[in-house]
Amino acid sequence: MVVIKQQFVPEANRKATFGRGNSKKKLVVHQTGNTGRGANAKMHALLQERGYAASWHIQSDDKEIIQSWPFDYMLYHASTGARADGGNKVGIGWEICINSDGDYLKSLEVASKGIAKVMKDEGIPISGLVTHNEEDRISRKWCPAQILSGKMGVNWPLFVQMVQNEMNILNKKPVVAGSKTYKVVNTVNGYLNANDAKNKKNAKTKVTAGNYTIFNEANGMINVTTKAGIPGSWINPSDNKAPAAKPVINPVAKPAPKPQGKVSYKEEGFFYTDPRPDNLIYVRDQPSLKGKIVAEYYIYGVNEKLPVEYHTVHINDGYVWLQYDRIRDGVVIGQGYIPCREYKNGKAQRLWGTIK
Repeated sequence: MVVIKQQFVPEANRKATFGRGNSKKKLVVHQTGNTGRGANAKMHALLQERGYAASWHIQSDDKEIIQSWPFDYMLYHASTGARADGGNKVGIGWEICINSDGDYLKSLEVASKGIAKVMKDEGIPISGLVTHNEEDRISRKWCPAQILSGKMGVNWPLFVQMVQNEMNILNKKPVVAGSKTYKVVNTVNGYLNANDAKNKKNAKTKVTAGNYTIFNEANGMINVTTKAGIPGSWINPSDNKAPAAKPVINPVAKPAPKPQGKVSYKEEGFFYTDPRPDNLIYVRDQPSLKGKIVAEYYIYGVNEKLPVEYHTVHINDGYVWLQYDRIRDGVVIGQGYIPCREYKNGKAQRLWGTIK
């Protein structure tokens, strides 16, 4: 049975939010990026409880799941600003802990079970399971990094299948764990990843004789499991007398192509700027360095009470530009274009502030 503990952020510290009204159409998967010992679900829940600039609904590790925010809150986790269809406003944010003193594969198992339960309870279809990388249209943050990189043989397509399998169990449907089986005819070494299995080093367990389901294959190595939809141990077929299964290398999810040339798209949000050496940014009448300077935006830092409320994003002339309505005495007098970061070699550079 999946248990989700509730340890809600106190009302007084609920500041990193767009408020209530989350329509819960998506569940956005993240991994914390913190491999430190003790950086588990309890630590991240406490971090939010004390008040934190970012926010997400749930964190889980290899042992437990803790909910920090009611699901109807719209939070700061998906790099989508105030975009109406973005993960901040219509998504539940789920952080998977990667602390070094935890069991990584177990953490994915715990997360897949918990995510399946929440998606079933909230009526979110499997098509609504997305990554932070998919939601971030500007910088395409590589998150959840370990899953996207296929750590220990589990990439994004396989993780989605794990969640689907758990949803099938909850809905009392057949579990799809793979169409191929593999027979181990004698006890062999088990490894954490395909590379170790290939080099026959760092064996962590023993895989006894029996019939297994093939969870994944890579570089001629095989991940065999006894639990439907859950990764097991990697083995080297040369250690087994049975014929090796034909390798099938599962592609690792790739980030979306970076935009080339001028690109524009609708997005709403608030831009809070960081202090800059020259203490100002020039606002122009078009998203280009060729544009006429129409204003000088003085920088006061992320606590400034009057951020830029933008409605369109442009990528052009080596910068990411935010388009906003220039207002004087309550009347729109024109459009302003303010650069918020450099854009080099198809990649967005460091943001000059914070977007909410």
